[in-house]
Amino acid sequence: MNPTLTATLFGTICMSIATALLGTLLFLKKRSLVGETLSHAAFPGLLIGAFFASSELFIPMTLGAALFSFLGMKWAAWMETKCRVSSDAALTFTLAAFMGLGILLASIIQTVHPLSYRSALLYLYGQAATMTEAQSVLYCVFAMITTLFIVALYRPLKLISFDPEYAEGRKLQHKPIESTLFCLLVAAIVLGIRSIGVMLIVGMLIGPASAARPWAKSLASMLFFSALIGAASAFLGCILSLKMSSPALSLPTGPLILLSAASLCLLSLLIAPRRGLLVRLTRMQLFRYRCKLENSLKALWKHPESQVPPFMRLSLRMRGWISRGGALTPKGSLQAQKIVRLHRLWEVYLVEYLGQNVEKVHQTAEELEHLFSPDLERKLSHLLNYPEHDPNKQPIPPLQEGPP
Repeated sequence: MNPTLTATLFGTICMSIATALLGTLLFLKKRSLVGETLSHAAFPGLLIGAFFASSELFIPMTLGAALFSFLGMKWAAWMETKCRVSSDAALTFTLAAFMGLGILLASIIQTVHPLSYRSALLYLYGQAATMTEAQSVLYCVFAMITTLFIVALYRPLKLISFDPEYAEGRKLQHKPIESTLFCLLVAAIVLGIRSIGVMLIVGMLIGPASAARPWAKSLASMLFFSALIGAASAFLGCILSLKMSSPALSLPTGPLILLSAASLCLLSLLIAPRRGLLVRLTRMQLFRYRCKLENSLKALWKHPESQVPPFMRLSLRMRGWISRGGALTPKGSLQAQKIVRLHRLWEVYLVEYLGQNVEKVHQTAEELEHLFSPDLERKLSHLLNYPEHDPNKQPIPPLQEGPP
């Protein structure tokens, strides 16, 4: 493999892992706007660093971006504490103000020093393709520091993220931890201008965390999935930049890394096994179908001559609820009685406990009757003192124990 490509690939993967880990903590604290604010606040510093740079652009631009990111966060904190402005409003105002300052400086520098302006624009969207081995090693060290910070302070970070009030009650020294996290976040943004770009780095803070959330069951698993998705995004972005570029068209690596992260995020939100959109839609459709099936069974129990669609009849037979001739089996009769029993118990509950009108509870009970479980049935029966009739004086089938 080309040594330049190796440095680029290694460096961007390390940087993406670090930003994904830090972004996960921001995401869980519902402070995602902090990353956006810091990255936009770095824009004026980036321009000033480019203007005063002589031979090596990266160092002064990094220092300028770090200084203005720090100033931006201090300004937002001052607005929150001294001026009593809400957190979102303070961050949004800071973001807009520093971005406005950056655009003003860009207009001036573009006229006074066009070369510096063009150099600064390169770092807005990253210059991963020209990354050196020394810079890739720096990103590796930063990723290791970030990982060690999270591993060493995993429990305090977990408390701060999920239950800050409990953490304060235990007199946890959270201020030094949050200050260190803030410094790492600033470092991630200013170092990321070389690989992903100061305007795009926020996407790598939030994208992997958003993609990992539907798959995670704990903080540890979310951090793992987020880092994995961040690394995959960097790998895909670098490969796409190499394969799709040509002498006539050069595609920047930074935007392709971000687009890869966005694609993985969208895919995750669609197919995640527990919270994915497609999975939830499938569950909804299956539940609606089960409701129709149970309504057909209930209709046959009340009126054996009822007409049931052929497909429903086949499904009822496959479940063993009706026989080949269409008559209810003992299993089907027991299931139908449970459905009718729950329906009428819910009617009693809605009338006696919620004070609803007798004429208006049927439709609500029609929906609730499908939320069946033996434990729910027993608790509802006990709560209502085992009634024998519903509000319309219809008999309630007795409580039966047996397989559904």
